[in-house]
Amino acid sequence: MIVDNVKQAALKRLRIGYFDGRLFRIARSENTWQMTETSLDSVIDVMIVAKEYVAESCRRYPVAAPKELKGLLKLEQIDHALITHTTATESWVNSWVFKNDVPRAKVRIPETVVLSADMMPPNAVAIQRQWKDHRSAVLYIGKNQLGLHSAVKNSIVSSLSRFVQATGLALDATSHNAVSNDSTGSYSPNTAEYTRNADADSLIQGMLALPLAQWLPFFRVQSHSIDKASLMKLAGTSLVVFFAYLGLSSGYLYYQHSQVSHAYEAQKATLGDAFDTLDAVSALSQQKQALRVALADYAVTSHAWLIFASIFEQADVTQIKRENQRYVIYGKAQKATDLLTSVVKMPGVKDARFEGTVTRRGNKDNFILGFELMPDTPSEQNQEALQ
Repeated sequence: MIVDNVKQAALKRLRIGYFDGRLFRIARSENTWQMTETSLDSVIDVMIVAKEYVAESCRRYPVAAPKELKGLLKLEQIDHALITHTTATESWVNSWVFKNDVPRAKVRIPETVVLSADMMPPNAVAIQRQWKDHRSAVLYIGKNQLGLHSAVKNSIVSSLSRFVQATGLALDATSHNAVSNDSTGSYSPNTAEYTRNADADSLIQGMLALPLAQWLPFFRVQSHSIDKASLMKLAGTSLVVFFAYLGLSSGYLYYQHSQVSHAYEAQKATLGDAFDTLDAVSALSQQKQALRVALADYAVTSHAWLIFASIFEQADVTQIKRENQRYVIYGKAQKATDLLTSVVKMPGVKDARFEGTVTRRGNKDNFILGFELMPDTPSEQNQEALQ
């Protein structure tokens, strides 16, 4: 009783509607629920949609694993589905697709789901939908262990018995509206005893009786129906949760940040010195390797050593190559153009130039410098320098 009162109070706060080509607002009035026609652009929280505007099916899928079944339903682009029965090898699923002309609402739910909420399977009913100012066609609803079935009365499905036969519903002696057929030993629906009317109160009672699991497939927030007030309310709630989380965790995060910052500052100077030393050692190691290669390739008394010595004073040399009669030096210098000018002015040097584009990285130029030696014998001054 208490739960029903809580549900009733919750429904009173919602904007409930019913759509069957026209839109009706369902509201509480004089201790009963009344339906009043309203405009199609009215804002509705929960909209009950007539059978004529919903494509409903109950299908078998040769899949038992829930994860695989949900993936299959997603591929079929089924928005609203409820797994109703599973075995070791297959599953049965009720699915609903609303027609495009159904107005938007925060929650749209088929009337067949609402009106069948209190039905215990196996069962079948014929419902005369009697609204305030008009009568809709008779609606047939059946339930069995596989799921929900429904149809609107027409020239083919013209009675509850034909509906039961068409959908393959199997009624038995435990069905509330089944009567025995002595000639066949089977059971058929007792149409006269199990035809009921449906009105606004019936819809509300169905909503109250509907289990939460059958509501969940229809809770899909539709962006077209979210107005500014709803967005502000949602944003406000999100902010409250967010700041509550920050209030609980910011102290711990601040402490951790302070510890990391202190450790970083304490190591910053040491790390800087270590990287500077590493760069210097790396440069010296590269120069040593370049000299070692040069010693193996060139005679100690070669005139090239005078030029190498001058270049080593002005640059960090990483590699020395000899290509035919041309010396190619790779390295870094504060200003590569000054180095080239110095080499050009050295005696015995010809055709000194950069072999590639000079690039600036950090505070030094990366260069590839090439030159050739004149075939003339070095001067006595150079020979003395070599000795």
